[in-house]
Amino acid sequence: NPDVRTGVIVASQPVSSAKLALDAKASIIFQKHTYLDEHVVGEAHGQGLGVYAWTVDDVETALRLASIGVDGIVTNRPRLLLGAFV
Repeated sequence: NPDVRTGVIVASQPVSSAKLALDAKASIIFQKHTYLDEHVVGEAHGQGLGVYAWTVDDVETALRLASIGVDGIVTNRPRLLLGAFV
């Protein structure tokens, strides 16, 4: 199905997560949160890519990632994090 979006899981800090995703013909980057900053998110968004952070289980990190513009957060503690965004 051509409407199904695909993503790449990035567990390190490559030269360019956006290039990695584009080379794989993916539309989403699932990046380990410790390697995300404004530059990575901005570059990805500039290429039309979504950026999701994983695995984030504390409110402070979730709020930092939201402030730099990630599109989503993968967590083992959804109730805790949802409470921070309500």
